[in-house]
Amino acid sequence: MTIALVGNPNCGKTTLFNSLTGADQHVGNWPGVTVEQKTGRLIGYPEVGVIDLPGLYSLKAYTPEEAVACEYLQREAPGAVINIVDATALERSLYLTMQLLERGLPVIVALNMMDEMQRRGDSIDIELLTQALGVPVVPICARKGEGLEQLIDVALGQALSHRETKFTKHLDDGPCERYRRIEDIVAQTVTKAKRRANVSERIDGVVLHSVLAYPVFALVMLLVFWLPFGVIGRFMQQLAASSMEGLQVWLSDLLAGLAVSPWLHGLVIDGVLAGVGSLMPFLPVILLLFICLSLLEDSGYMARCAWIMDRPLRGMGLAGQSFIPLLLGFGCTVPAVLATRSMKEEKHRRMTVMLAPLMSCGAKTPVYTLLASAFFSEKAFRVVVCMYAGGLMLAVVIGRFLRGTAASGGSSSFVMELPSYRLPTARNVLHSVMHRAGDFAKRAFSVILLASVMIWLLRSFTFSMEEAETLQSSMLARLAGWLVPVFSPLGFGSLAAVTALLCGVLAKENIVSTLVLMSGAAGLNTAFAGQAGAAAYLTFVLLYSPCVAALAAIRRELGGWRWAFWAAMWQTSFAWVCAWVVFRFMGG
Repeated sequence: MTIALVGNPNCGKTTLFNSLTGADQHVGNWPGVTVEQKTGRLIGYPEVGVIDLPGLYSLKAYTPEEAVACEYLQREAPGAVINIVDATALERSLYLTMQLLERGLPVIVALNMMDEMQRRGDSIDIELLTQALGVPVVPICARKGEGLEQLIDVALGQALSHRETKFTKHLDDGPCERYRRIEDIVAQTVTKAKRRANVSERIDGVVLHSVLAYPVFALVMLLVFWLPFGVIGRFMQQLAASSMEGLQVWLSDLLAGLAVSPWLHGLVIDGVLAGVGSLMPFLPVILLLFICLSLLEDSGYMARCAWIMDRPLRGMGLAGQSFIPLLLGFGCTVPAVLATRSMKEEKHRRMTVMLAPLMSCGAKTPVYTLLASAFFSEKAFRVVVCMYAGGLMLAVVIGRFLRGTAASGGSSSFVMELPSYRLPTARNVLHSVMHRAGDFAKRAFSVILLASVMIWLLRSFTFSMEEAETLQSSMLARLAGWLVPVFSPLGFGSLAAVTALLCGVLAKENIVSTLVLMSGAAGLNTAFAGQAGAAAYLTFVLLYSPCVAALAAIRRELGGWRWAFWAAMWQTSFAWVCAWVVFRFMGG
């Protein structure tokens, strides 16, 4: 037996899904979190499956994510359909409910966000609403876990005793007819308190003000990046670095005391620990950035950012909806690309996908921090900010340039729901941060671990598997050496810098570990031609080909490797040119 969760975007489906299944799906207070169906098992009922479908406003699909939900409901026969309805927006939410009932599906209406409705002073007569719809209506608060036991009992009972509803005969009715019935139902069942501006409206009076909106937005964005890369982030980074140095010394002494062979000592200390461990000092910085993004999502301000940025983005041939995927790109390019499914205009979606890799993902953060600290000392924070801002500005320039091409989008109306402001809950923020940090950790202890070991082997041995006396005689030097002349004009034509870029195609986190492994005791100064070379390298890392996972996501969303290959090629070529300009501008 399967229970399908269906509802409008941002109605609480994923929160309810997590509560019913114990899953750890990402939850955000903005439309478009779920871009494909998620499955799980009902807690206490392992034989019952639960599916979290993407949000939709009607059974007529306009976007790829809406098509996922519509196709499932048309193709499959779920035992029960829990229709999550926003109690604070009943009239709008019931349009989808009517369509579900007209198709004779076994519907249970879960009236969510009852706490917010009561806070407004409004009320709903549950018994009258049940009679009017002809199906069970269960009031719940998914965020607090209230009413879920009753919902499960009713859903299981509805699946066993399902009958066609009285609305099945209205299958061929058009939207006017449906809205008329909805108005009648709302008039009978809803009692609204005297209308006055609520908290969300008062806040929006400031953050969406025609004059104040952009200064507030700039201040919020500055705070988001100051926390991870300012004093707090640097302190936590230094603390983590000291801990890793102490661990490395302790483990080295332990292995020496155990009299292990030199090659095993080198593999563990210079290979595994130096490679994977080189990323650990940057983990607090990345976690702080993820926390800031999660707070923006859960509070509801993320959707306002999309509205605020609609006009500037239109100058790039995009739309306000592009802002959310682009902002997600600061966490990881893969979910940023997947989030474009919620966009209705195909040209806007395609161009957003191509520009998303220009946002500095969390995996690039360690590279920025490492080189900025090593070469720019007290100016490190400003250098890191310039990297993030540079990606945004170049996206604007490229977007304006591509407006007339096949990748661009024309003008269209922008309609987006602005959710109510909510105090971010520790549970949702923790889920979101752990979800993102978990992805980072998986790469750190899988792809990066494997890459670190492979790099250590390649730089420590020759092709005849004899220990390399010098780095130049190693397998690594032979493999990467032919690319060194390509990057010499950019100020980083060293074996360490080039190898790190190659490994970064697998995962950008590999760049730091490879630089540390390859530079060794000589230090980073030998890998770059001073500050000019380091700045050019940072520019190249910002702009060159996305990682393999991001390229696979681009292929999946745009329907072929042709787009992914084109993205990798144009970005790498553009990165080379920009890095050359930066190197020459700084006197290289």
